[in-house]
Amino acid sequence: MIMKKRSLKIITLVSASFIATSCSIFSNLSYDWMDATNNNEEIHYCLLIGQNEHSDSIERTRWTRDALGTRDATTEINGNANLGTPKEGTLTLGKGTSFEKEFKVTEIEHMEQKSLAGVVWDEITANSTTATWINKHGKNITLLISNNDGMAEGAMHAYNYIQKLPLFGYDANTSTMRLIEQCSKNGVGIMGTVDQNAAAQTSAAYMIIRNILDDQKSGENGIGTRDYNPTNRGFSKEKPNTNLNVYIDGFNTSNPDHEGIVNPNEDERSEHNMDLNFDDGNHEILSKSVAIDINNVNDYLDEKGNVKDAKALAWDDTLGFVHKCVTTPNSAASNLSTYKICHIYNNAAETYLQGTMFNYYSQYAEAFGVENMKEYKYDGDGVSEQTIFDRIKGALSANKFDAFLVNMVTTTDGQTFVSELSKAAADYEGKTIPTGGWDKWEDRLNTPLIFWNKQPQKVTGEVDIDTMNNRYFKYTYFVGVDAAYGGRVQGKMIVDYLDQCYLETVKN
Repeated sequence: MIMKKRSLKIITLVSASFIATSCSIFSNLSYDWMDATNNNEEIHYCLLIGQNEHSDSIERTRWTRDALGTRDATTEINGNANLGTPKEGTLTLGKGTSFEKEFKVTEIEHMEQKSLAGVVWDEITANSTTATWINKHGKNITLLISNNDGMAEGAMHAYNYIQKLPLFGYDANTSTMRLIEQCSKNGVGIMGTVDQNAAAQTSAAYMIIRNILDDQKSGENGIGTRDYNPTNRGFSKEKPNTNLNVYIDGFNTSNPDHEGIVNPNEDERSEHNMDLNFDDGNHEILSKSVAIDINNVNDYLDEKGNVKDAKALAWDDTLGFVHKCVTTPNSAASNLSTYKICHIYNNAAETYLQGTMFNYYSQYAEAFGVENMKEYKYDGDGVSEQTIFDRIKGALSANKFDAFLVNMVTTTDGQTFVSELSKAAADYEGKTIPTGGWDKWEDRLNTPLIFWNKQPQKVTGEVDIDTMNNRYFKYTYFVGVDAAYGGRVQGKMIVDYLDQCYLETVKN
């Protein structure tokens, strides 16, 4: 198997002026930097954890701690519950200046935000947890860090929240970006968040599906026959001996007769590739993340405070590039075939999934020829996979879906979805599943199975390669965020904030 992978340079958009503005606003109010740091000696932070076994939550926790010096790599096993007890760390602020100083850093609280009903990443739980922590530690809390925006907003609305206590989220939800914009005006709100580039994730998920389904056709709409190579997991197209990776065909292959999307020229295709990591070893495509703060938040919001339509974002913007490329090729626009995709969301009440991700899937559905996207969307309760299966049971039998786009409740349930959805796909394709699946790759099901947002994992925290290489589906992939990259972006954003706050206090 050939691995194709790109490494990306970590960037952050946080600026010094963002930090200085927020510090000067809250310094003479209820939150006081000197009190919260024991007169520039110590940093105490609390961490709201989303889900112990979720890969994104794990990496955000890991790399935030790494940035703050509290990560104890020697005791890490897997998951937030087993990342080891955070150690007492040190962080040098004011590097390269005459004010350079080492701070002691302590993670005074952390907890998975799981409701009594079993809902994880829970905003209401985060609200009560934060109230408890503030009652316990008061103004000794230097800052709060959350694995996502929903929990950050829950924390901010705790009944006893310390006004202007620094708070950082992750996801770039519309409501959170409005709070960042508010913070830019009066210092009350959220200091920063991280955009997972949902545009790249959703377009990549649709593009992989189109690549696979388009290439199962033979000569329709001007598309030539292409043979898939299961060893290299690539297509042989115009050059018989050239294997084109299923991930990037359509993203960086200029072919006016190919259905789906086409980027207009080589330079732009190269730039877009830098928004994504391709790793064939794990059958995954991962987007990179960027930080959003009070200086750049208005690049993403319109005059009414809504997230700008995808096509309205600036051409030279890091995320806006993706939107410019999501267009139907002129030569195929009149006869672009449509596909019926079963969209599965694990939680009907989760803000990021139902807001940000749903928004981009909706915007891109037409361009990718996705049929009745909203009609074929099925939501779970965020607690049990069985709720999802109960809700899609009738739909699976009443419809012949061309592909499955799956967001699980629990990352260790990948095999469960393979087992359940393979039954429906086998009925669609008129096949009988042998015990344990098919030995030969070419005998397996043609229906693509794409996991998104939650990557199938083993209980050890590793990618569940057995699920990705299952013996039922030919094409199983994961599309999501490069969680480690995003964790580093959040960690650096927080350290930059602390550094500028410290320098402002000593210089003034």
